[in-house]
Amino acid sequence: MWPSHPLLYPAMMHYAIVSDCPHRERLGYTGDGQLTCNAAMLLLDSRRLYRKWIRDILDSQDPDTGHVQHTAPFYGGGGGPGGWGGAVVIVPYTYYRHFKDRDLLAECWPHMLKWFSYMQSRCVLNLVTSEEKDGWCLGDWCTYERVQIPEPLVNTYYFIKCMGMMEKIAGILGCDEKKDEIERQAAASLKAVKIKRPQSG
Repeated sequence: MWPSHPLLYPAMMHYAIVSDCPHRERLGYTGDGQLTCNAAMLLLDSRRLYRKWIRDILDSQDPDTGHVQHTAPFYGGGGGPGGWGGAVVIVPYTYYRHFKDRDLLAECWPHMLKWFSYMQSRCVLNLVTSEEKDGWCLGDWCTYERVQIPEPLVNTYYFIKCMGMMEKIAGILGCDEKKDEIERQAAASLKAVKIKRPQSG
């Protein structure tokens, strides 16, 4: 994946914004950012950059609904509630794994819980089927051929992935709040994906 090349990362981080590309949109897409943050933290001296961007993501969250914007710190662009919004869980947890910053993880925890509740509100039969009104609810959208995996399965996959991370974070922080609910929702969503997944062959 081209953003993983270490020489391109500095060009994508002008003015402390983790941007999707240095030449076109130049927005801090949370989907692109969560996919590449592990490589950036591993290859570059990026601790301060990601601490700042994590707080941008927190600031972009709707305080009422828990929805996480597709880009941070600036609003704009399309995305989906799982692969993009899940950055509120994935990026802080990845940051903790690299830098062991428990305080920042604790700062993010209430925002993760708010996003978790938002995602539950977007589920039908435990599959994430929608986002904001008139939102795209993108899944695996940039494919060479016709998209084979329905958007609800992609978004629910990310929801399940993030819930697994949240269970680990709850253990790190010693927070039992909603832990049982997260485990039940993860199990229910996984069961729903298994029922709805496309059959091979």
